[in-house]
Amino acid sequence: LSGLRNQFMLKYITIKEFMSEADGFGFFQCSRSTLVNKNYIKSVDMINRYISFRGTDKIVEVGLVYRKKFVREMKNG
Repeated sequence: LSGLRNQFMLKYITIKEFMSEADGFGFFQCSRSTLVNKNYIKSVDMINRYISFRGTDKIVEVGLVYRKKFVREMKNG
């Protein structure tokens, strides 16, 4: 991300590249195309595989492939 007189250029990177660069900042991949910041999670419904966030009524689904890893991450903090 770079700014020049109120214009911004965003560099395209894959989720895998982002996760590598953002290691240690609390992000988790919960589906093929979705990342969440664990610091903003309000509640987790693992039966229905949904995450809700503080300050919004939006929810995100945890993909079946990512469910076990997500549960492990949440238990480890």
